[in-house]
Amino acid sequence: MSSWMNLFTAGGFEIVWATSMKYSEGMSRRFSTGVMYGAGIISFYFLSVAVESIPVGTACAVWAGIGAIGTAIQRIGSLAATAKYRSCARRNRWSAYLLAWSAYLLAE
Repeated sequence: MSSWMNLFTAGGFEIVWATSMKYSEGMSRRFSTGVMYGAGIISFYFLSVAVESIPVGTACAVWAGIGAIGTAIQRIGSLAATAKYRSCARRNRWSAYLLAWSAYLLAE
């Protein structure tokens, strides 16, 4: 498997890890807690394999980005976020765009 596929696989397990953390309810549910730990370990394994040929900074940035964006999309979509949350997300969308654009400009 290519390094980038390993990295995207690690990002996918990062989404599973973050989502199962919500379902574990403070680590009081055994199954969800087990999924959380398992997905975290698998995610770190694939990340460690990916950084053998991808620079660490690039790999960590992509991995964290996949995890953050994927978890947010999953949270809004399948966990039936409340209307208040969606309203707040709409209001803050322009702030997020401005922040992302600023980071892009500073990186150049």
